[in-house]
Amino acid sequence: HDRRLRVVFLLTIAVLAAALAAEALTLGAGSAFIRGVESVGRAVWPRGSAVLVVLGWIALAILVERRWYVPALILAAVAGYAIWGGTMRSAQVASVTGLIAFAAAALAPRIVPVLSAAVFSLYALATPWLSLHLITEAAGFRWISSLPLSAYHRLAIWEQAAARILENPVAGMGFGAARWISDQHGRMGLAADTRVSVDVMPLHTHNGWLQLWLELGLVGLLVALALVGFAALGARRRYTERPALMAVAGAMTAGMTVASLSFGIWQEWWLATLTLSAVLLLVLFPAAGRTRS
Repeated sequence: HDRRLRVVFLLTIAVLAAALAAEALTLGAGSAFIRGVESVGRAVWPRGSAVLVVLGWIALAILVERRWYVPALILAAVAGYAIWGGTMRSAQVASVTGLIAFAAAALAPRIVPVLSAAVFSLYALATPWLSLHLITEAAGFRWISSLPLSAYHRLAIWEQAAARILENPVAGMGFGAARWISDQHGRMGLAADTRVSVDVMPLHTHNGWLQLWLELGLVGLLVALALVGFAALGARRRYTERPALMAVAGAMTAGMTVASLSFGIWQEWWLATLTLSAVLLLVLFPAAGRTRS
């Protein structure tokens, strides 16, 4: 029954948020104990943060639908502490974009999911040009050199990926191209700056849209964007209730944000997370006109 599944799902998200928050509060004491080491610091469970920042909006939407506002605030606070107490900046950015979409969907539920899909689609189509010509030190953005090393490294990766995309922009270089590109090249700095020496492309582009461009070309990217648009328009047709569309907006926006900043697009656990979010939305929020058992 849907209600039982909802209870199990809410408990699962609550346990995940509490566990991550405890790890953040104790600087990874639990992980250190399990691994048998003295300390692991704050850099623990980055994948858990990514899962939480995508699926958490579905849990919050269920609580809002039930008008359980106090539990919703408690869950949001614990999850927020868990994510911001860690070191995964892409999840932190996704928590902000997801919150904006979630709140905006409360005001315009039928518009926000489609708008989010459209914005990310435009970004996906423009990202090689942005990475190669706009968001670079050579373009005059001198503040880039003061960014944290992880962000600085990503810009270096994106710049190199964009340059390789132009070699075969329509059909791409094939699955796994990011891996053999990494093997072909040595280490480099962003533009002419040698502040940090990094791998040109460590296994993937840290940007799902660029990876699709690089490996599958414009053809593959357009197929992926068509799926995103189909999901957004499908949610608009399927749901009329505000909380369901809030869940879609939050989960979709957060997921696309993380995909734009981190992880390889073909990593099994990440594809499973995105698929699970879609399945949960279908199962936990019935279509318009269908009663919940």
